[in-house]
Amino acid sequence: MVLSSLYRLIRGAIGSFFLKRIVSLTKNEIGLFCVYGLGDTYLTCLLLPALKKRFPNCRFVLIIPKYHQDVVKYFRHYFNRVIIFDHPYAKSFFPFLSSLSSQSIFYSHPSVYFWGSSLKILGYKNITILDLYRFILGVKSNDLLGVPHTSREICKSAQNRCKQLSLPQAKTVILVPESGVTTPISQDVWIPLGVWLQKQRLSVVVMSRDQKKYPFPTIFFPLEEAIPIIEYCGFLIATRSGFCDVISSAKAKMFFLYPGDHEQRSTTFDIYSFKSMGVPTEANEFIINNSNNTASLKKAFVKAMSHRPSSRITRI
Repeated sequence: MVLSSLYRLIRGAIGSFFLKRIVSLTKNEIGLFCVYGLGDTYLTCLLLPALKKRFPNCRFVLIIPKYHQDVVKYFRHYFNRVIIFDHPYAKSFFPFLSSLSSQSIFYSHPSVYFWGSSLKILGYKNITILDLYRFILGVKSNDLLGVPHTSREICKSAQNRCKQLSLPQAKTVILVPESGVTTPISQDVWIPLGVWLQKQRLSVVVMSRDQKKYPFPTIFFPLEEAIPIIEYCGFLIATRSGFCDVISSAKAKMFFLYPGDHEQRSTTFDIYSFKSMGVPTEANEFIINNSNNTASLKKAFVKAMSHRPSSRITRI
């Protein structure tokens, strides 16, 4: 145990040393090191306007893995530049990247602060994951959040992609069953739901790594096109994940599903819901208490689809 911890410390020291050599920051630049999930990088970007307010004379440099590039493109108007840095042990660099100041690199993820115990307070007195980000970045809860922006070129590319895939505009439902954040929701929900949606004369496609798992066509697209593609399709139903963060500002009828994990002190909804965090979205958020209760789920969706989305909560 001691040797393992010592090894991680040495590994982090060496890695962060080379990172500082590779990343050259000017006197008025602050580096934000984002190496966790897509949603974590998204939340850091949401707080960039507040950071610019805190450090009015500084510019921000995002240091991210390659697969986060499309996420930060939505916020390119808030930062100075991006540096791609992929390293298998990047998460161990923390002890040497804890200074949020000019010409320094800051490790932007709350789990590594307070000896790794910061996430244990999630849900206590309604503390959300966004609250922890505000705390480690030293910004206020009433500071304005960033607004994602999609260029005309990306919107046009997304529209062309939808036409090439023959997706009916405003009549396509994108299902996103998989999540690396929350407890998976059973196929007993997704497959009957998809079949039922098809009976409602809607086209159904699914985002899944396993093309044989669901009896619907699979779809994949660049994350930078996610928002305009969802807006073109009209509907999205997804298990809560970092992908939901990325597309939360889309103007479409979206439904984010949370497991009904009420046996825990704090539920997934308490910690990650957009309503709890106070992040604007048109998505409806659903707490699934009974994964086999597809009849109730369908009724809830019908009711929600007949109204303009307004971040309402439905318990099933």
